[in-house]
Amino acid sequence: MGPVEVTFYRRPLQEILNVTSASFIIDQIVEPKPSLAFKNVPGAQEWYTKWFDRLATNPHFLIVKAYKPR
Repeated sequence: MGPVEVTFYRRPLQEILNVTSASFIIDQIVEPKPSLAFKNVPGAQEWYTKWFDRLATNPHFLIVKAYKPR
């Protein structure tokens, strides 16, 4: 598996939630953290050592699970 390109949309949390809830019902909000299992992936040790603590306390992603009301 190779690198994955991710597009970032930097917005305040307030804006994300207000815009989303205007058209959808918010079901769940998740700030994913690095998995401890990732530490054992070949070639991941250096990344894991460098970034785990930072990403575990300062997540860089927000997942909003929402659905459109009927």
